[in-house]
Formats: sequence, structure tokens, C-alpha cells
Amino acid sequence: MPAVFITAGITIVSLWENPQMEPAIMVSDKLVHGLMYMILAISWTMPLVRTRSARAFPIYSGVCLTVTAYGGLIELLQHWCTRTRTGDLADFLADFVGALAGIAMVVIFRFIQKQMVQNK
Repeated sequence: MPAVFITAGITIVSLWENPQMEPAIMVSDKLVHGLMYMILAISWTMPLVRTRSARAFPIYSGVCLTVTAYGGLIELLQHWCTRTRTGDLADFLADFVGALAGIAMVVIFRFIQKQMVQNK
């Protein structure tokens, strides 16, 4: 359920009309994009991985592709549906890197978790 709220929050924040940003803010904007999509990927991956005992690679790749596609859709919607925001390829790439980082964090977490269970 948190994943749904996070997704809705990102959609609202991303499509909210705002004045143009200063150049100094634009650098941190890429970091914010990466962090938002990292959190989004984690929030969608963790419940799926917990409920499946089979190999998780299809889940990881599916979530990464879905989160990245969602980021692309948001960029297109910003370009087409807002007056003060524009779609940006650099933002889309930051979204993709964030999704990859989120998946990597889940993989590392799951690996550590399995090692701890095996060492008991």
C-alpha cells in the first residue's frame, strides 16, 4: 500500500505547476529525481520479493522497467499537459538511475538477509 501513495505523491509533485527553477536548483533536481525513483522502486519491489520464493530476477527487471517507463510517462505529461514544466531527458535518465539504485539496494538487502538466516 505505501507504494501506491508514493506513486500518487510523485505524480502530483511532478505535474504540479510551478515557476521556472534557478540553474543552481536544477543540479539538485536530478538528485531529487534519482532519490524519488529509488524510493519508488524499493517500495514496489520489497512486497513482491517477500511474497515469492522463486527467482527474483524477473521481479527486479520488471519493476525497474515499469518504474523507468513511469518516469518517461511523467516527463511526457509534463511536456504535454503543463505550462510551467517541460519534459527533460536528463530527468528521465535520473529516474532510470534512481530505479536501478533502488533495485540494487533491494538485492543487497535480500542478500544480507539470506546470509543472516543461513548463519543462524
